[in-house]
Amino acid sequence: MTRVAITGMGVVSPLGNTVDVFRDNLLVGRSGIARISLFSPASLPIQIAGQCMISGGLKDRKANFALTSAESALNDANSCGRPTYEVYGPDQRGLNIGIGLELFDLDDLVRFSNNGFEIPEED
Repeated sequence: MTRVAITGMGVVSPLGNTVDVFRDNLLVGRSGIARISLFSPASLPIQIAGQCMISGGLKDRKANFALTSAESALNDANSCGRPTYEVYGPDQRGLNIGIGLELFDLDDLVRFSNNGFEIPEED
């Protein structure tokens, strides 16, 4: 049997972008659902969503989510005194990222919804 030790965790969520804030909001039953503010939902039938409020230097928000949560996990792992790379060799450490796959950009989704969800012809 292989032993696994979770040495650090990170999260990006509508309930918070740190493990402590996420856990606290989850335990008190707080909802991460609110009116959409990242773009104008005026033309959509549903105008609420669980949005992750995060900024980053990359155009793709999903990549910013992954980098932010991975950085938090590494910082969490290193908070026990020594960086994990000093404690574990390259063949003893790894990173697991769980994401929801989104194959579209939100701006494109709004544009497509205004067009009856038909993908426009390429220019």
